[in-house]
Amino acid sequence: MPVILYEVSEQIATITLNRPERMNALNPELQQAIQDMLIRFRDDDEARVAIITGAGDRAFCAGADLCAFDDRAQTGAATISEQPQAGVSPPSLQVGTLEVWKPLIAAINGWCLAGGAELAFSCDLRVMAEDTLIGLPEAKRGMGAKVATIRLPRLIPPALAMEMLFTGESISAQEAYRIGLVNRIVPRAQVVAAARELAAKIAENAPVTVRFQKENVYRGLEMPLPVAMGIKMGPDPYASEDRKEGARAFVEKRRPIWQGR
Repeated sequence: MPVILYEVSEQIATITLNRPERMNALNPELQQAIQDMLIRFRDDDEARVAIITGAGDRAFCAGADLCAFDDRAQTGAATISEQPQAGVSPPSLQVGTLEVWKPLIAAINGWCLAGGAELAFSCDLRVMAEDTLIGLPEAKRGMGAKVATIRLPRLIPPALAMEMLFTGESISAQEAYRIGLVNRIVPRAQVVAAARELAAKIAENAPVTVRFQKENVYRGLEMPLPVAMGIKMGPDPYASEDRKEGARAFVEKRRPIWQGR
């Protein structure tokens, strides 16, 4: 059985972590598969938005597979934390090994812990089941949460991020929504559908503009305001075929047919 699934429908890619018997916990095989699928999505002209979710109804991703971690440590093999981690930068699951400028949505349909939370933080938008938890228990296990130390303070106020990191306590979906960590909370059975509804709204828009906006947001966050305002980043939507099509469609009172160029 593949540890990850990839399918595209109506310009939306769905990437499903497929280890439900292990609560979709990360082992080296799944980490590499995430990397591979992100590259596939990046290069897939038929997909404009991706949803990342977990198989089953228990977990989005429960973090590192500690059994695999312990087995590898005992045999002297590289541990999970020493493996090159699947990543997308920015945002990044580790140091930033892969740039994906199409939108990513995390559909958090169950437990979302440790590396699973970091995967969710590395997406642009998050939809979460109203009856589940998200957290970073690394401080309780003597691990690091390196990605979360970088990503989380950019998503919520630093003091709240540090409370989550230092205590290792999980927070509810309602609290995650209150502090702006997730965009939507819905009943568990509706998580993927709600993520698809959000993805469909994005996919209706000009791909060049959406990519331009994502790249500007993330690169701009790394720069002082005057520098960011004076630098051209990402594709130029004003010089694109999409802009011409958008204007024609408006005049002709029809839906635009985007070419993504």
